[in-house]
Amino acid sequence: MGTYARVSGLLLLLAGPALAEGPRPAAQPAQPGERKAEKERLREQIIDKLRAERAWKLTEALKLDEPTAAKLFPLLAKFDDQERAIGKERGPIVRELRDVLDGPHPDANRINGLVERLMSIRTRRQALEAEKLAAVRKVLTPAQMGKLMLLAPRIDEGFRERIREAVQSARKTGELRRAGSDDLAWP
Repeated sequence: MGTYARVSGLLLLLAGPALAEGPRPAAQPAQPGERKAEKERLREQIIDKLRAERAWKLTEALKLDEPTAAKLFPLLAKFDDQERAIGKERGPIVRELRDVLDGPHPDANRINGLVERLMSIRTRRQALEAEKLAAVRKVLTPAQMGKLMLLAPRIDEGFRERIREAVQSARKTGELRRAGSDDLAWP
């Protein structure tokens, strides 16, 4: 069995549960707590699918062997989770800043405090990105790392665009309220 076939099998095992599960049938209207749990479950499914797709693209583009893939993908998942946690912190601050700025008399001190918090989050996110790249660099060859530096931003932008389109579609159909409603706390 070739390396790509083994790595592909590994990727299917990792992504299988997320790809196999579909949306839960709507038998009756969900209670608020159930609705939030369902949204979180769907978020996790989407993230699992995106990770599987990223793994597939990186495996092909970087020509990863099985041992390297087995080191790289859990490492990327760990940093993804940390980035999501930072993103969840950012959401409420951004909404509060928007509300303050949209108010009749924006409070400069409150705005400055919120801006400081957002700048701190940005600094932490950038430090985490640098830490991730340093860790990934230990796993990949120099040529693979170079390819990753060119490919990763394109993959990430493609995912962001697909998420934006899905959110816009959900808003048009009424499945999702405006971002300020806390329905979507995507980083």
